[in-house]
Amino acid sequence: MTGTARVVVTLTIFATMLALVVVRPRRWSEAWWTMLGAAAMLALGLVSPRQAISATLAGKNALLFLLSLLALSLLVGKSGFFDWAALRCAHIARGNARSLYRNAFVLGAIVTAILSLDTTAVILTPIMLALVKRLRLPATPYIVLCALVANVGSLLLPISNLTNILFADAFHQTFVAFAARMVAPQIIALATTYALLRWQFRRHIGEHFASESLPDPARVVPNRSYFMVCVAVLVVVLVGYFLAPLLGIEPYVIAFAGAAYSRSLVQPADACAFERWASSRGACSLSSSGFSLPYTGLRISASSACRLGGLFTCDRVRPRSFSLPPVRRRSPRIS
Repeated sequence: MTGTARVVVTLTIFATMLALVVVRPRRWSEAWWTMLGAAAMLALGLVSPRQAISATLAGKNALLFLLSLLALSLLVGKSGFFDWAALRCAHIARGNARSLYRNAFVLGAIVTAILSLDTTAVILTPIMLALVKRLRLPATPYIVLCALVANVGSLLLPISNLTNILFADAFHQTFVAFAARMVAPQIIALATTYALLRWQFRRHIGEHFASESLPDPARVVPNRSYFMVCVAVLVVVLVGYFLAPLLGIEPYVIAFAGAAYSRSLVQPADACAFERWASSRGACSLSSSGFSLPYTGLRISASSACRLGGLFTCDRVRPRSFSLPPVRRRSPRIS
């Protein structure tokens, strides 16, 4: 096979796999399509088994970190944290729509920095849209806000973006060193983005909203004890990221520990749902992320495809309170 043919075939396989991950024919898991794409590249000799294993092992720290973040984000979401935070933004705004827009931007920046841009795009965005719909505010400004803050707000920490994880791992950057270099660019980027958003949507954000119609934030928390544990775990894990180099351990070990402890408190039925979700995403990432199109001159990994697919498909396991319904039960089980 000539060099040009290899490029064409490789890109065709990648594009087809990406389309199948997004469309999910017959509702098959994304993992099947990514593994099929990886198998096709191996079968056609576009990449050798040795190259595939070598590439996967080279990025194992980043892959394990990504998997641990996905698990931790889902478990935190099941505590009602994101619903609670969105309602707190609205209550703090006290009926001022412009203040709500500012609060939503700050919340998106915090969630992106601590739990990655995927969490903001997949979990926080639907909650914010449900909130503004309930408040009868225009949705477009908030859609654009969530999309931009998920990207612009992902500069600060290695965990904020998969690209950051890969970069930090390749250049052996600790959390402290990475954050120290990126804090100034992050502040400038966020300030500039917020100013442009406010100017662009100055006539669409609105002036006031009826905050009286919203439930108390505590009412969307299914289990207060589990909620408090998840908040504590987030704080401990974040501190642990910075202490990891001093302890001589990889940061993903800390993230997995936090996720494992949070998962141990989830009821069995919810744990099974989580494990089905995590195994699908984990297989999706780990099965083919090492096959990086080496003959095209591009370093595009298949994990990018599965992350894109996840934006459209990971709604199968989500906190029940996404639509912010009134909560009438005093002690509902975590679901």
